[in-house]
Amino acid sequence: MSNLLVQNIKHTNGTTAMTVDSSGRVSTPVRVGFAGNRPRPHDVSNAVVTTGQNVYMDTEHFNSGHFVNSTATGQGQFTCPVAGAYLLQAYFLVDNDASDTLLCRYSWRLNGTEKYIAYDNNRSTGGSTSYEGMMSAGGVLICSENDIITLQVTAGKIHSAAESSMSIYYLG
Repeated sequence: MSNLLVQNIKHTNGTTAMTVDSSGRVSTPVRVGFAGNRPRPHDVSNAVVTTGQNVYMDTEHFNSGHFVNSTATGQGQFTCPVAGAYLLQAYFLVDNDASDTLLCRYSWRLNGTEKYIAYDNNRSTGGSTSYEGMMSAGGVLICSENDIITLQVTAGKIHSAAESSMSIYYLG
């Protein structure tokens, strides 16, 4: 049996890729992913997410630099920097102005093709003061380098405040 006795593993340019501490815990300096809340674009007058466009987040909690979180070209696109498995999750609050039978729907997409879908169209009648229905969808996508992951609201009224969030995380 051989032992590799190192504390840090580095790239040839000197960048530390991995550190192992004395207890055996492994850490890496760069994590691939994105997390945020307050979906955009939205209609400011009623705080409802715009349908048919890539969603990005007004509040960014974590971004490794691979998610275009702005109104710039490529908005709402996560470009996979490496091939592998990516964990996706989104939680969206159905707006209080959505009628009890209005279909509210969003989908995660890989290179434009729907992969995971959330929908809700059977809420109790609560009137304009009651928020009902927290929708969630997500899963694991096996992606190639440079694949594009997006999320779009495709129907209904999704609330654009802090209760709605999404995340993408590289699993390896």
